[in-house]
Amino acid sequence: MKKFFTLVAMACMAIGVQAQSSWRPDETAPAAGTTIVDDDLLTVKTVFETTNAKAEVGPEDAKVPVSFTIGEKTVSFNFDMQVRVDAAPTAAVPEGTDKGGSTPLIITAKKDVDITVYYRRQQVEKSCGENDGKDLKLVDQAKPATALTGEFGWVAIEPDNTDYAYAIKTWKLEAGKTYTMFGRGTTIRFYGIDYVSGSGAEEVPLAADGTHFISFDGQSAANILEYGGSLNGFKLQITGNTEKTFSGAKSITIGDKTYTTMKVSNGAQNTLTLPEGKVATGITFYSYVNKDEATERPSYWKEVAGMQFDETTIFENYGNAEGSTPDKREFSFKGGKLNEITFTNTGEQCCFVIEIAIETGEVVPIPADVESEIWTVVGGAPLLGSSWDLNDESNLMTTTDGATYTLVKTDVVLEKGVSYEYKAAKDRAWDVSVPQSGNQTLTVEETGKYTVTFTLADGVLTVEAVKTGEAEVAEKSYSVIGNFKGDTNWTTDYDMTKGDDGKFSVAIDGVAAGSYEFKVRVNHAWDEAYPSSNYKVTVDADNSTVTVTFDPETKAITAVAGTAGINAVTVEKTGVIYSVAGQKVNAQFKGVAIQNGRKFIVK
Repeated sequence: MKKFFTLVAMACMAIGVQAQSSWRPDETAPAAGTTIVDDDLLTVKTVFETTNAKAEVGPEDAKVPVSFTIGEKTVSFNFDMQVRVDAAPTAAVPEGTDKGGSTPLIITAKKDVDITVYYRRQQVEKSCGENDGKDLKLVDQAKPATALTGEFGWVAIEPDNTDYAYAIKTWKLEAGKTYTMFGRGTTIRFYGIDYVSGSGAEEVPLAADGTHFISFDGQSAANILEYGGSLNGFKLQITGNTEKTFSGAKSITIGDKTYTTMKVSNGAQNTLTLPEGKVATGITFYSYVNKDEATERPSYWKEVAGMQFDETTIFENYGNAEGSTPDKREFSFKGGKLNEITFTNTGEQCCFVIEIAIETGEVVPIPADVESEIWTVVGGAPLLGSSWDLNDESNLMTTTDGATYTLVKTDVVLEKGVSYEYKAAKDRAWDVSVPQSGNQTLTVEETGKYTVTFTLADGVLTVEAVKTGEAEVAEKSYSVIGNFKGDTNWTTDYDMTKGDDGKFSVAIDGVAAGSYEFKVRVNHAWDEAYPSSNYKVTVDADNSTVTVTFDPETKAITAVAGTAGINAVTVEKTGVIYSVAGQKVNAQFKGVAIQNGRKFIVK
């Protein structure tokens, strides 16, 4: 009989430490279905015919065996064996499928065993992480879709090829269970294992109450994804087509963390099952369309938890370009509390990550449909694309529960220091609005391109503006409009001119004595106008000239009026002193000055 492995029992010198067993490949590769270890702790078998080779490193004329130095301990290896599968283990095929020239290992623990594995693996972007897609994996054949978490250690980069690294990994195996050890997507150079009788696999608690993110991290392509660790008890399955599998896609950033998205199967219903005894009141999807640009088939969630949705939830992120923001769609269960949540995509394929908050509780079905209302966000054109238009379909808010309404506007150019007014109006009319009187305002601290999200819930309208890029604002014109010269309907703009100091001014002649109100507006429109309340001025004499000055940086307005005499005008009292040209002056100014509408001489 051929000898396939060298099995060595090493007695530990320290008193009280159990004897450690080791096994290593030698120069002869085992045939398919060979039992290579069979003792009182483990049985290890191959599945397919594999390949063995010398485990060497260094130049051709000075090669030495591969060795791992761990603390003060050095372990050397003379041969390696290829461990890999073509398709990952499944419930139907728990050992995986044949890659050719490689094999998975089937390990049955006769007792609780702690095993340490030595291997070489491919790096991912010059780094290594547990179950990162190129790592050695171990699955319980009773749950083949979930890679078990081990204690991972990255030893060193291979000197001959820096795309690879040497690693070790320790798992606790539970007596009576059978496991599959394999690599996928890269060939694992397998140097052997050390193992001792151990405490067995620790009981992993179910996922705790709180917010969790369900991604493809730590998973292999499969129809059913079962999660362990802090997500223990979560299960995700393509229930609408059991022949389809989830697979990994590009990563997205949510908050300060990065997650690997998974590709959805177009049109097939999916089911997320929560840990036993846990329920959720809603679900959030972060996604992008798996196309570089928009197509004739819009992509959106057409069904969530049995609720049907139309194209108001269309995704807008295509291709997940670097720096882009994933689409965020939130769905409430309308007071229901669910342990199983179905969801279905339609149109182009999307890639997604789930955010869900769970709590301990009983299942409560979703109540009967709640009739939703129509809410429209209205405001100035720079913010919303149209000016206070109740019928602009692009500004309709959407809802999934009849209680919370949202509107997301992307690529909105906002200017620092400008107040953008808006409100939400119900049923395309002014009878009911939030706020009911007046408007709310949005300001930003930096000029740029923004994604603006409006949310209406419990009678409160909130807004969030997130900067997504840089932008330049076009040159603006400024004019004064008010009720001067009997213009009670405010129909006449008095265009302002820009001075050397950057301020804009205009002189309005022939103004009769009386009280007047006006605003300074931008580009002859009401989308941006100052101040928020009308500026008021009282002229004391007929045939006066009212000079209005506006500072576009500070938005400050001054208005002075006069004839040839003194005390011709009174305005809102500010305590600020101006020259007769309408310019603000300081305490060192000498000459004729105006304060609170009164002229006086400063000597």
